[in-house]
Amino acid sequence: MSWCIPPPFILGSSTVSKSAIDTAASHLVSLRETAPTNEDLAVLDQHGVAGVLAQAWMTKDASIPLPQALKTLRTNAALQHSLQMNAARSAVRLFRSAGIDSIVFKGGALSHQIYAAGERPHCDIDILISESHRHRAIDLIKGQGFEQNLSLAGGELMHQLLFRRWVGEAVLRIDLHWRFSNRPVLNQSITVDRVFAQSVELAVGNNATVRAPSIEAGLLLACAHLAGHHHDETPRLIWLIDIARLWNAGNHHKIQLLASEWGVSGLLAHGLELAQRYAPEEMGELPLAELKEAGIKQQASRLLSGGGPLHDIVLDLSALPELSRKFRYLADTALPSSAYMAQRYDLKSRWQLPAAHIRRWCSGAVKLLAGRRRNANH
Repeated sequence: MSWCIPPPFILGSSTVSKSAIDTAASHLVSLRETAPTNEDLAVLDQHGVAGVLAQAWMTKDASIPLPQALKTLRTNAALQHSLQMNAARSAVRLFRSAGIDSIVFKGGALSHQIYAAGERPHCDIDILISESHRHRAIDLIKGQGFEQNLSLAGGELMHQLLFRRWVGEAVLRIDLHWRFSNRPVLNQSITVDRVFAQSVELAVGNNATVRAPSIEAGLLLACAHLAGHHHDETPRLIWLIDIARLWNAGNHHKIQLLASEWGVSGLLAHGLELAQRYAPEEMGELPLAELKEAGIKQQASRLLSGGGPLHDIVLDLSALPELSRKFRYLADTALPSSAYMAQRYDLKSRWQLPAAHIRRWCSGAVKLLAGRRRNANH
């Protein structure tokens, strides 16, 4: 029997170098007066902030024409956003008709809450639902012609599924989540019920609305995402601008109370500190000392202590309440599903699986040693 493997999704890296974020942050300020070169735009686009620069040009002086390269990037971002939001509106409408509550979050929501049209790019639509509705929601999305990405979904490592559908030369992507994060330590603090309790109706064009996190909750989600997935990497500048703008738009007292309730005060301080360092937004005086002190006893703050892959595994294991889930987490970590391995390593035959697992273990060992060396240097 042949072993058929669907074509893999190709997803770019979401992190960039330290020097690149310094350059992008500098360009975002200096190029408001000088037309950017193609090299400048490449750096800005990599950080998702070309649209922010284009908006700055458009608002500073209407008599000065927008550079053509910036105009093209902004037009493409606006078109992509329009297509993705059409998919979001359709999915939410479909879910509502089936009695499934959902929340649109991350870039799809933020682009309407704190950005002008076409200013913030996003390559997919992130939708959060209750886990009890997962299978029904998956069937509904597939029924709209979306193709499901192979993944670890269903185990203890992944709590989301990515779907795509081609429309001409454009691709629509829906990232369906039934937990906020794939990190158990974060899901312990940020439950789906808590996010739903802090959601609001958001107008998204065409006389349609979706549920989205409030400004205050959205800020905590942005900071938690940053800490949970990229705490030891250089983030994209657009994520830090998200944090800065959400802070400026939110109720600061409510933000701090909610961070304390959710147990993410330390993560909030980490996100705000990075945003203050790199984002070209005036954020005023920040309560960093107070937040850091509150975060000392919060388990989620341990995400920021470093330690490498082994530390992350131990931290996530400690957040899983049942022994059976701890064993499943370890099993999924050591031996991911064949479908995932086939996609991740572009396998053409099941006989390639053993070599792929060995390759993965060796790569994990290298990362573990590298993490220990970094900690020793610190």
